[in-house]
Amino acid sequence: MVVLLLLVAHGLWYGAVLPVAHSFPLFGVRRVLTTEPLVALTFDDGPQSPYTEQVLQVLDRFGVKATFFEIGQQIDREPALARSVVQRGHELGNHSYSHRNLILRWPGEIAAEILETDRRLRAAGAEGPIALRPPLGKRWFGLPYWLWRSGRTLAMWEVDSGDYDPANSVTDLVQGVLQRVRPGSIVLFHDGSFKTRQPRDRTVAALGEIIPTLQARGYRLVTLGELLRSGNPSGGGPWESPPLEPGPNPAKP
Repeated sequence: MVVLLLLVAHGLWYGAVLPVAHSFPLFGVRRVLTTEPLVALTFDDGPQSPYTEQVLQVLDRFGVKATFFEIGQQIDREPALARSVVQRGHELGNHSYSHRNLILRWPGEIAAEILETDRRLRAAGAEGPIALRPPLGKRWFGLPYWLWRSGRTLAMWEVDSGDYDPANSVTDLVQGVLQRVRPGSIVLFHDGSFKTRQPRDRTVAALGEIIPTLQARGYRLVTLGELLRSGNPSGGGPWESPPLEPGPNPAKP
């Protein structure tokens, strides 16, 4: 009963969540409906040494631009690394300040997590709209409404690389991504590991195979912002193109 009352109060606070639950922000952008051979590579949980720099070196080698969804506390640890991402032509996104689950949070809590990180991203050089990718991909109740009211893009993904799971080998990562990518895909990788400090060397190695293979297939790898401008965002709702089926050992963002 207490939980039910809290849920009702939470919904009333947001001005009725249920209608919003059927709006676009609930699903977020999983892919873009486009006829162009474009794919967006995205990286979560950074910046973190040495892996963010290693990812940047691979991207530089192949002339690729990507989007990095960074955690505010990680930026506090390595602000110069966050600036380096921008200086090398990449895009920054918001992955919250402390990587807390934002489900059933009050407006002030949600705003603090997002706006504190925004300030750090701007200080690192981020320009233009800043998309948000929620911690753990959790986005129910208050968060979609807050994003809708603030005009923010909720950035999800269609293709999960699986790099979060140590059971996946480099070969698993490469094959999983290459088998599922299509024009307009948003691909999830990680260049950091906020709590466990898990190594990302498999991600770096897999990128060295994935990127040239996609380029050989005629794909151009772009930032999320450029991909969004190329067509119509799709959230994978029941009336839209559904996301592809996850591969073995699906990752957590």
